[in-house]
Amino acid sequence: MDGLQFILPQTIAQTIPVEDEVGDAGPGDDPASRRDAQFDPELPARALLLDGTPIAAHPDLNDGVYIEDVHDLVRLSQVRQRRHATSMSSLILRGDLNADGVPVSDSRLISIPVLVDNDNTAVSPESRLFVDVIHTALVAALEGQNPIAPDAFVVNLSIGVMNGHFTGRLSALARLLDWWAYRAGVLFVVSAGNVGDALKVSGINATAFEDAAIEARQAMVDEARRAQRHRRTLLSPAEAMNVLTVGAASTSSAAKGSGILPAGVLAVHDAASVVPAVSSAAGPGAYRAIKPDVIAVGGRHDVRASSISGNLNLRVANALPASGLLVAAPPHSSAVSGRRAWACGTSCAAALTTRSILQAAAALTGPDGAYEGQELPRRDMALLTRTLTVHGARWPESAADLRSSQMASGKNHEHAGAEVLSGYGYGLVNEDLMSEGPPKGATLVGLGTVRKDGARVFEMPLPQSLSNDRVHRSLLVTLAWFSPIDVARARYRLARLEAVAADEGDEPDNEWRLKMKGDVPTSNAIAKGTVWSRRLSHARVLTPSFGGDAIIPIRVQCSDSSGGGLSPDEDIRFAIAVTLQLAIDTRYDIHTEIENRLRIRQTQ
Repeated sequence: MDGLQFILPQTIAQTIPVEDEVGDAGPGDDPASRRDAQFDPELPARALLLDGTPIAAHPDLNDGVYIEDVHDLVRLSQVRQRRHATSMSSLILRGDLNADGVPVSDSRLISIPVLVDNDNTAVSPESRLFVDVIHTALVAALEGQNPIAPDAFVVNLSIGVMNGHFTGRLSALARLLDWWAYRAGVLFVVSAGNVGDALKVSGINATAFEDAAIEARQAMVDEARRAQRHRRTLLSPAEAMNVLTVGAASTSSAAKGSGILPAGVLAVHDAASVVPAVSSAAGPGAYRAIKPDVIAVGGRHDVRASSISGNLNLRVANALPASGLLVAAPPHSSAVSGRRAWACGTSCAAALTTRSILQAAAALTGPDGAYEGQELPRRDMALLTRTLTVHGARWPESAADLRSSQMASGKNHEHAGAEVLSGYGYGLVNEDLMSEGPPKGATLVGLGTVRKDGARVFEMPLPQSLSNDRVHRSLLVTLAWFSPIDVARARYRLARLEAVAADEGDEPDNEWRLKMKGDVPTSNAIAKGTVWSRRLSHARVLTPSFGGDAIIPIRVQCSDSSGGGLSPDEDIRFAIAVTLQLAIDTRYDIHTEIENRLRIRQTQ
């Protein structure tokens, strides 16, 4: 062929493995609860699942998922093998069935099978280019006169390229998702990937590891993960710029009682700790962007240990009732319940994040929501929920401890933060903070459009109660956008956005009028992706002073990050979220103060 430039191996995709085993009946596993879980067939399908084939008629799903067999793959997957897509559908629609199992609000799920299920996993069709399989599915779902999923704004993709660990070069599948996100304004929720290789711990055998205190085990595992990070990188397409990449937190979403583990299975962290799962792939992403963006509940990851030549190999044990998430599953003759199993992994974390996104979308347009009664376009809903997912995420205590230990070992502020970001991203997903403001705080959201070298100003009212008073406070500002891309450029991302607080002279106010300064992540770390989240707090409890009509003018500005690739006529749509929060023990109600100021402004 004339002009042939590259020959690349076929992209063979597979589901991110879900470690599972047959589960006993859990809370809510009775006919009455299943009737309660039925979904209204008239509900819009706001989420799209690209995976294997789910069991659409599963009693736990009840009309919640329906299948569009675009590629004629359903006939190739036997019902007993349809584990992964059924698990993902279950977690998106009902969450952990061992928790409340409440159906997701105001949405159903469309599934377009792109993999063929077998006894071990689900893999891409051998005779087709997988990138084209995904592209064709998205064309059918989102474009044309009669798209299959006209209401869908979020796509769950718990699929990874076999042996496709990120090594610095963007994969074809990642570039495709970046292009589609910008073109169609759709949010892809992508698993960071599970690392199947055993974690090797040097200088200790299995007996000594089992006898060690839980704190010592956790320290050894953390050190081993850092030492082997080059083999535990993101699994393609998790490195994509315009997607929301989700890693797994080793924690469960429901109380597990005593959590007694079977013989041979060991815990590697304290039950109260929230840490990245042993098998969860780590960042950074393309161009050293923060990846994973967030981590989410993925079931507790316990391990089996084996000694080899005086060293230790740790492998994640199958999810167990003491640690896993309860999901819908194909029928098993040996199961007590027959149709449920325990699961854990980054696939589960991505599916639960998709569920949280759907819940946040319902809150935005529901009663008392910021866009109550409005039908937002797909792009706006995708951007708002992407923003709120990152905005609501918080580092658990273990992340702060890791950063402190890294700085104590001699690493500077930037490098210590990078260590934390590679495993935790912006933090653990918090569904409550995605849907409402924090205690003693207020969250504002907005949408806007900006062009190259242009800016858009948002005015946040300042509560008068904060003036001339020494009170603990923090401010969080988050932007999200889908950047156009140019695969021919070394600097692939074209649009860069950031927010600054401008004073009356239109110069950046580094203290944001509240005597605060930037906290971790640093300004350098947050500038490399297509999410920008600045977290500020007071260095000392200083006293700000301002008048009764004071505002913080937040200027969102756009620049060309590619060196000339961004057109001045390109409209970059973005979403913004701003949260001002005070210490829990303060007496002020700043939510009401800000709300009243906004209402006065609207009536003027």
